Amino acid sequence: KANGSKPTTFNLSQLRAASIALLIAALAAPALLPSDEPGECPHDEAACAFAGSYEAARAQFRSLSRASGASLFSLPIASNGSWPPLSIDVALFGAQQHADVLRLTTDDSPLLVHVSGTHGAEGYSGSAVQLALLRRWAADPAARPAGVRVALVHALNPFGFHHGRRWNEDGVDLNRNLLTDAEFARLTAEGEERHATYVKLVKPIVDWDAPYSVVGEARMWVGFLTAIAANGFTSMKKALVSGQYRCAGCCFYGGASLSASHASLL
Repeated sequence: KANGSKPTTFNLSQLRAASIALLIAALAAPALLPSDEPGECPHDEAACAFAGSYEAARAQFRSLSRASGASLFSLPIASNGSWPPLSIDVALFGAQQHADVLRLTTDDSPLLVHVSGTHGAEGYSGSAVQLALLRRWAADPAARPAGVRVALVHALNPFGFHHGRRWNEDGVDLNRNLLTDAEFARLTAEGEERHATYVKLVKPIVDWDAPYSVVGEARMWVGFLTAIAANGFTSMKKALVSGQYRCAGCCFYGGASLSASHASLL
């Protein structure tokens, strides 16, 4: 004012317009500007190993296995017609053909077995490990350690991988299923206390057969929090994650016998 200049003023509408323009610019910037943030393919090579679906992961696994010089075969999973053909794919390094049977060599060299997708929904990360390894070996065969036999098992639970579910096509948690007949019988016969605890604390909270809904999800978490408050975190965790062998179709069900996936793989 001293030198005759006028102060700059903004009215409410101008401030609102400027704020909206800044907000739009901030939202548009990530899409308009190049990004090399970690976790984005192709800027982050490791991120490129994560496929977008079971089908894409399987196709990459098979292609890279062949390019790496592996012996490749598939174990199909029986379908009831409501889902597409699914399979466990296995890549073997250090295998020999015996008549019409492909077997790993029986020498004393170390054997690395890597299994992905035991819990189907977690298959993306395990598959990414295998795809990154195969991509490295395909680019540089010398990178594979000499004198080491390798068996890469891709998608032990292809049904769960395809549908984004923890369990397999029979509602079985494969991580609790690799047991002998005697162990299945013992857990079924001696698991009365565990089963009773599960039925009391966990089963009433979730309708495992109901389709997903926001209301159902909210009701589940309210139920869990209420049960934890009433019974304690340790009791709830034991009842939930230790597995159970009585309630088919319920969470962490270990099955009554060896699953088809495990039987085929063995």
